[in-house]
Amino acid sequence: MSIAFYNVLHVIGIIMLFLGIGGAIVRSYLAQDSPGLEKLVLINHGVGLLLILIAGFGQLAKIGMQFSSWVVVKIIIWLFMGSLIMFIKKKPELKSVWWYGALVMGGLAAYLGIYKPF
Repeated sequence: MSIAFYNVLHVIGIIMLFLGIGGAIVRSYLAQDSPGLEKLVLINHGVGLLLILIAGFGQLAKIGMQFSSWVVVKIIIWLFMGSLIMFIKKKPELKSVWWYGALVMGGLAAYLGIYKPF
């Protein structure tokens, strides 16, 4: 598969991940629980994480890049974003922290992916 395919797959995964995180935060504002919404949020979050991981390693293989330090940092960010859904559910009162934390981590991941500083 081409690098363009992996790029598109990666972006779709990122969109799904942030839809899941945003949906979980919005869901924490609701007075009553909605199981249908929770299922949709969790599916988007999980599938997004999987697509990001598969496409990210596919991109690395296509460009022939070694396993650099910036890749390790991106994996740590991926783990944080993966666990964020649990933090939102366990501590909904910190929803603004989780919201801006996701934004900062997403920006950092984008910076690392574009500039590959180390």
